[in-house]
Amino acid sequence: MIEVEIKGLDEMIRKSAALPEALGRELRTFFDKSAFKVLEKAQRRFVQKGEAWGGNRPHVRTNRLRSSLTKGGLENIYEVDKASLPLWAKVGTNVNYALAVEMGARPHEIKPVQKKALHFFIGAREIFAKLVHHPGSPPHPYLSTGLEESLGDIDRYLAQAGENVRREWEK
Repeated sequence: MIEVEIKGLDEMIRKSAALPEALGRELRTFFDKSAFKVLEKAQRRFVQKGEAWGGNRPHVRTNRLRSSLTKGGLENIYEVDKASLPLWAKVGTNVNYALAVEMGARPHEIKPVQKKALHFFIGAREIFAKLVHHPGSPPHPYLSTGLEESLGDIDRYLAQAGENVRREWEK
């Protein structure tokens, strides 16, 4: 019979057992910080001057869309994978016109859904209409730009997570 002894095997097994928990914790922190940074940058886009938008700043009337870009906001989408080893985070908004702001909108008709007429104001003038021909709008990318502007931070967060896991392994 041949016997083989691997020095340090017990220690390696002990360290390996703790690794999934440390990795999961660091990945959750990474995704949480990254998602928050994207929302923060996206929200900041709405308060930037026209030049930052190429002279084409989006019209803001109620701040509803911008307000939805906060962690825990009413119309906010903010989720990190709940698995023990998280693989994704999701951010965004449930505001119904958000995609049209981000991507732009082609000309389209707007019709009343629950009432007989649409009701809105243009300046101080009150308007009732059965149909509005919307001319469309150019894209005002706030979320995709928020992601692009966050990439440097996201790289740093990932490097830090990797470093923390490495330190955990070396304990």
